[in-house]
Amino acid sequence: MAPDPQLYDYARYRGRPKITWPGGKSVAVWVAPNLEYYEIDPPPHPKRKPWGRPHPDVVGYGHRDHSNRVSHWRMADVMTRHGFPGSVSLSVALCQHHPEVVADAGARGWEFFSHGIYNTRYAYDMDEAQERRGAAHAAFAEDRLGTLMPGMRADFVLVDDDPLLASASQIRAMRVRETWVNGVRRFVRKP
Repeated sequence: MAPDPQLYDYARYRGRPKITWPGGKSVAVWVAPNLEYYEIDPPPHPKRKPWGRPHPDVVGYGHRDHSNRVSHWRMADVMTRHGFPGSVSLSVALCQHHPEVVADAGARGWEFFSHGIYNTRYAYDMDEAQERRGAAHAAFAEDRLGTLMPGMRADFVLVDDDPLLASASQIRAMRVRETWVNGVRRFVRKP
């Protein structure tokens, strides 16, 4: 197990300072709608089936498809009417399959964070190459991104240490060694 990155201090419930919200409010509400895309016929995964019923799961798929065609619009209108902006948990494939849903959430000023690519494809057990291809797929650029191969574009930064194994103070102290943009080295730190 990776060590705790210590990005914030632990604060148990008992004995911690009282949380105060802006305007003296007593409750904070975070509304995070899932905007997701489920495939009716996803590629198989060796450890988990995407649907609970025999394939194809028309009921499960229909429920989720209804969400993109009807439920999102109703929910979004109610949220807007009552002043609740959304923080969207987005399956990136929705951008390709139902861009109008994503555009509507953006037009309402909602924030986005990634919930993966497809809800019917699982990220665990992926090797590094599969993860890179997944990130490129999320950008609809798998034909030119996602691998460090000749002719492919890559954006990455080389730093002094492994940020996944470093403490918060070590991360803050890290220095950039090189920066690559579109497969071209743009910065090299002088020794």
